[in-house]
Amino acid sequence: MRILMFSNDPEICVCHDDLPPGHTRLRHRDYVAELRRQTGIASKLAVLVSVPAGSNLQPQHEESGLSIIPIAAPHRLLAPLYSLLPALQGVKNFKPDLVTAQSPWESGPVAFLAAKLSRAKLLLQLHADIGTREWNQQSSAYRLRAIIAMIVCRGADKIRVVSENMKVRLAEEWRLSPEKFIVVPVPVSLPPPTELSRSSAKNTLLPGLADHPTVLFVGRLYPPKNIDLWVETAAAIARQLPETRFVIAGDGSEKEKLFALLERHHLREKTILTGHVSRDRLPDLYKCGDVFLLTSSHEAFGMVVVESLLSKTPVISTATGGPKEIISDGVTGRLISSGRAEDLAKAVLELLQDAKTREEMGTRGQIAMQQRYSAEIIREKLVTAWLQSAG
Repeated sequence: MRILMFSNDPEICVCHDDLPPGHTRLRHRDYVAELRRQTGIASKLAVLVSVPAGSNLQPQHEESGLSIIPIAAPHRLLAPLYSLLPALQGVKNFKPDLVTAQSPWESGPVAFLAAKLSRAKLLLQLHADIGTREWNQQSSAYRLRAIIAMIVCRGADKIRVVSENMKVRLAEEWRLSPEKFIVVPVPVSLPPPTELSRSSAKNTLLPGLADHPTVLFVGRLYPPKNIDLWVETAAAIARQLPETRFVIAGDGSEKEKLFALLERHHLREKTILTGHVSRDRLPDLYKCGDVFLLTSSHEAFGMVVVESLLSKTPVISTATGGPKEIISDGVTGRLISSGRAEDLAKAVLELLQDAKTREEMGTRGQIAMQQRYSAEIIREKLVTAWLQSAG
């Protein structure tokens, strides 16, 4: 089995002896190992990856069966054009059984051409909640991406999505057969947590929070996260439990809007804004929250939900997309279908004032996430999806 993959993640080009667990390079080595376990030692994975111009990276071929071919382009949007010739060479020399692309609106058209020329099957992968109202409102470029993705996906043999909800929505909106979709969630790549207790994590990372109930958010600050509702919910919580503190970790296009909302609701003094947090610090950051609050209007998957539960922090979320499949309502967190700030605040307050239930939910959540979203489980599912797509 030979698989030709188009990727936009330049981290896969990094190669040294101290790569952290979950690193992209290590994950793809593991994919090849699983592929060989299921099909035989001759199976190979070649990855054409977009990298910035001037990177001077050379192709890398490992004994593991993994090959990395960097494609340097002056701009990410030009990467498909620059990858055209290497793709044609890959088709000629590599002779793939399956072609797959991680970004249908960027590398998808070239992957489609490569699959047709090599008479290979085409598997396109969608991780983002593409085509939703919030997605399309971001810019005309986002609307164009959705159109390109829809056109290319219609020509694919299979489409990998990360949640059942995403499958149902796209099958209906794009008028595609549900049989065309394969659901494979995103693997957990969070580093192992330290031995810090919740109070110690608060004192170490965010001094002064140990004596305060704390509500946490981690994620990109952009329209689908519904920051307005998050701050409105926080304000309702603060009115009833004034000693509560709020931690928001992340960056994005709505950062200035967030500042304004916090000022308007008189929450600026009660809120810590950390900005972007490196992945090695995330496990302890999740411990800083007594409750994780997510108010998204759409979530393709919801990796932050999985990560929070892995850190034993229960999640209160709007009942949308991926979180509906990840959270067991009343068992590992709460799903609030109304989407009203008052109802979200009530659920958060109930947990903040009930340490025993918080601890039980967190423990159950950690066990469930380890059983459902470990790297080993998702790796086997993804490779099985590759083989199913290749026929």
